[in-house]
Amino acid sequence: NREGGLPSGLDAFLRVFLPDYMIPAFFTVLPTIPLTAHGKIDRVRLPQPAPEAGTRGTPPATPLEEESVRLFAEALGVDEETIGMESDFFRLGGHSLKATALAGKIFCRWQARLPLAQFFGAPTPAALCEFLRGAAGTVETGPAPCEEREYYPLTPAQEGVFVKLRYEGGALAYNIPHWIPLRGQVEPSLLEHALAALIRRHRILASGFFEVEGQPVQRIFKEARFRLEFLAGDGADPASVMASFVRPFDLDCPPLLRALLLRRGGEDDLLLLDVHHLASDGFSQEIFRRELEVLLRDGELPSLAIEYTDVALWRLELRRGRLWKRHREFWLEGFSGGAPLIRLPLDFSRPAVKSFEGALVPFGADEELSVALHRLAAATGTTLYMVLLAAYFVLLHRYTNQEDLVVGSPVMGRFHPALEPVVGLFVNMLALRARPRPGVTFRDFLAEVAERAALCMEHQVFGYEELAAELGLSGDMSRNPLFDVVLAMQTPRERAGKPKKNAAPQARTMAKFDLLLNVFPAPDGIRMVFEYCSRLFYESTVRDMADHYLQILGRVAGDPGLLIDAIDITSGLALMDGESGLDDGDFGF
Repeated sequence: NREGGLPSGLDAFLRVFLPDYMIPAFFTVLPTIPLTAHGKIDRVRLPQPAPEAGTRGTPPATPLEEESVRLFAEALGVDEETIGMESDFFRLGGHSLKATALAGKIFCRWQARLPLAQFFGAPTPAALCEFLRGAAGTVETGPAPCEEREYYPLTPAQEGVFVKLRYEGGALAYNIPHWIPLRGQVEPSLLEHALAALIRRHRILASGFFEVEGQPVQRIFKEARFRLEFLAGDGADPASVMASFVRPFDLDCPPLLRALLLRRGGEDDLLLLDVHHLASDGFSQEIFRRELEVLLRDGELPSLAIEYTDVALWRLELRRGRLWKRHREFWLEGFSGGAPLIRLPLDFSRPAVKSFEGALVPFGADEELSVALHRLAAATGTTLYMVLLAAYFVLLHRYTNQEDLVVGSPVMGRFHPALEPVVGLFVNMLALRARPRPGVTFRDFLAEVAERAALCMEHQVFGYEELAAELGLSGDMSRNPLFDVVLAMQTPRERAGKPKKNAAPQARTMAKFDLLLNVFPAPDGIRMVFEYCSRLFYESTVRDMADHYLQILGRVAGDPGLLIDAIDITSGLALMDGESGLDDGDFGF
């Protein structure tokens, strides 16, 4: 008996044998399973799952329900017909960044702030409709074009970078080198013209940075001389070329972007870019890339309503409003008892002035472990990011014996829809605090971490740099305020069939933190990279950390009911208190 091409009652049949989180969102019938030459399943040739008739669930019945489903589809990048009123946002491929994008769309449509913590608990169009019916709406005015000035203030994020560059050194630590593959060979003069047009369009790239009467300011230069560099080299190694191409910027002499066209014989051209973090971030790079593609096709770009300098002035206005004050109260309450410094066992004494010398240790979770972690996230109503974050806290707890830890985690920081098309430094670091302790199961600890992370994502208006200044934690030159350990979840590009190719390795890795875990989810597993300060750790020590982290992930994926203190990562791991060169109990408040 078949309905809509699928066995009738297949969903109900599977529920007899499987828990709810293992039931597929929809089914696809194949006449045969594609196999490789070695007889294994050929995953590349498998079709993308698509809903058949009868798999959607309850369709929308009112205009509000139809609008909710439409916004879900836009945020997820799927067809509206795949979504029913009880469809789970995260089971359909959603994650925290897409949830933030959905919240922005809701704000534009209804002027209502969707609490992400609430959405994580009930991520369906039906629950969204219920929220919208009773939403009072918290509206704040967005940035508007301002009159021309000689100087403009810096945003809190820019101030943080500027101060670190002035007083901590690390001239290359805030360069953002990357490359863009081009199609075929591009006429250098046309490419130079397009890049110069983008610098004029996004005037933050034509800005200089100074101190005026002791205050850091930015100034837009009407003329910022730009010249495209060119190198023809058959078989040239892009990484080696990039290593010699990257050099310090003169902050008072824009533009804060340089470019090199690398021609490699019969291969496609490669555009090497180096931009300063004061003028850009990861999402800005994507904006720049998309707009460059349009200009190279002789297309036209819509005019920009605001500039980054308008955003800087708007940030000052926000401080007078209730929203900023409410977010400030949230963060200060979370750190009312002070901010504990992590005490990882170091291989070397910590330098008196922070070192940016770094190195990388790549590792990863295979497909089997990745699937198990996704299932754990679905079973607990969390996300993969939250599972990895909770396990990271457990790793740090096992290495330090500390039961109060702070981990940094970057977010886009574009908390108002008007900020989406603007190039500039928006990324914000969330100071995520958790208390891993004996006697608590990983499942319960994960719930605590997930709730706190969602609340922190909601309260982004009050930035990390502002929090560090309020807590008086900016004086230690040997480390970062609030946290020295970071977890960064990298979201892959949504363009099908186009892997992320623009990550450009350098001959010398710059480490802004003691330990940074970069996570790159992929269809066949989870790629991870530890970026660490090589003045603090041996490579072997970080490799052990990577191995222990994978062991924790494997154990909690198999049994999330394990007590935190019962998660065995190695028989020979000696827990150590304090760090080399520091007194025991050295905390900063």
